[in-house]
Amino acid sequence: MLSHNQVSAVLCATDLERSRDFYEKRLGFVLSPKTIRNHLVFEFGNGETLVIYGRPSPSKADHTQLRFWSTAIEKDVKELVAAGVVFDELDMGAIKQSIILPRFPE
Repeated sequence: MLSHNQVSAVLCATDLERSRDFYEKRLGFVLSPKTIRNHLVFEFGNGETLVIYGRPSPSKADHTQLRFWSTAIEKDVKELVAAGVVFDELDMGAIKQSIILPRFPE
């Protein structure tokens, strides 16, 4: 299942240029040639990444995000559903996204 997929930690930033400067120049992270609009993707030698996405205002989230990269999303979703994973659909008007929220059996 997802244990074979690349995984990324995900942060947000209100100023991607300042964030890029900090992570590249101060921490020495390497910006990936992968490009995603309004995102910075930093790659590490083990194939893992740090993804920073731009937001107009600071995040008020009290959660952690983890992104699983997939080249076969339909297959991955079918396997997860078969394993009992529940997806919630987040509808933000122009953007619709399915997310996995951990639900543990009682």
